[in-house]
Amino acid sequence: MKSRLFVLCCCATLALHSARGEFHPLLNTHSHNDYEQARPLAEALDQGFCSVEADIFLVGDQLQVAHDRTGLRKERTLQSLYLDPLRKRIREQGGIYPGHPFFHFADRCQNRSRADLLGVGKSFGRI
Repeated sequence: MKSRLFVLCCCATLALHSARGEFHPLLNTHSHNDYEQARPLAEALDQGFCSVEADIFLVGDQLQVAHDRTGLRKERTLQSLYLDPLRKRIREQGGIYPGHPFFHFADRCQNRSRADLLGVGKSFGRI
């Protein structure tokens, strides 16, 4: 019952802000396994989510995004799905959510090898 009330309050708050034309990021929201969405990252940002998570695997010299190895696709990279769109948004808007400094991107290295960690560091260094 409490969770339904919480969801209703969130929806009412969003509706009120939408009606006023205001946008406020939702600090306590998280897109778990975000890459499984039809539009990874974009859907979470459109809804005001302040936390996004992606599972990554180092494949060759690329960090690919998938829940497990069977879902790996060469075109689904950390760079193309997350880092490039975040960089573009920051350049165009002056931040992920201008005027709201908090945004958390969580990546989970599934291989957890030293090479994976170095690959993640290099990818984030390009932002």
